[in-house]
Amino acid sequence: MKRRILGPVLLGFALAASVASAADHRDGPAAKGAPEADINDVYTWMSDDNTKLILIQTVGGLPGVANFSDAVQYAFHVGRGDDAPPTNLVAPVPASSTTDIVCEFDSNTAVACYVGTPGTPALDFFTGDASAADGVMSANGSFKIHTGNHADPFYFYLGGFSAARDLVVTAVGAGLLPPAAFEPSGCVLSSVMNTQFSTVLPSQPNFGTQTVSQVLLGLLNGTNNPMWSTCNSPAACVDANASFRADTFAENSALAIVIEIDKSILVGTGEYFYVHASTHEKP
Repeated sequence: MKRRILGPVLLGFALAASVASAADHRDGPAAKGAPEADINDVYTWMSDDNTKLILIQTVGGLPGVANFSDAVQYAFHVGRGDDAPPTNLVAPVPASSTTDIVCEFDSNTAVACYVGTPGTPALDFFTGDASAADGVMSANGSFKIHTGNHADPFYFYLGGFSAARDLVVTAVGAGLLPPAAFEPSGCVLSSVMNTQFSTVLPSQPNFGTQTVSQVLLGLLNGTNNPMWSTCNSPAACVDANASFRADTFAENSALAIVIEIDKSILVGTGEYFYVHASTHEKP
């Protein structure tokens, strides 16, 4: 019996593929309640010879999450077209040009993955143990797969992110960033971002001559002191050696699904690929 690819997706985000990645390490209560289904990151790029698309999906990323779930489907959705992805990456790809790669696990060493389009027989498949470091070839040879538990490759400085967020919230609450400072999209006007920070928030923290943009970027990358509410001079607020920085995910591991697939099997034409991932309950 030929396996058919199912269609529905519940959780996903889009990105353009040449070299691209997207991150989402903490979700809402439903996803947190099923950490084996909580997508962390999606990475995608083309092989050097431009014949294969590499896809990586990581899930879990929390202490104690070491196994793929036998109640979850893990999927990649690859759209293909002649047009460059839209700048906002939210325009849907026509269903006729989308290929799904759907994986289900009975255990960490027993996985079944199918490639095709929703409602049609699978074009290729793999069943078995995909934990070998170099990956294992599919039945028809159109894709290679590896699955396993790995160190989380995504660098994230949570302290800096939280400090930047809190500083913006404080400035908005104090009326220092009024509604007129924001674009309709919710982004701060570039004219404000390029203003010296001390003129927007004249009280402490004291980041010297840095602009609003430089202050926030410095908090995010760890060159500015995340304890901005207590630092009182450029010497205390800024550290060019980035000693504030810490990789919050340094000790994390994540469950990874790695696919190397021939682009010739991906439906549609063109050299632009839209990729998103999803997890949902196994039917």
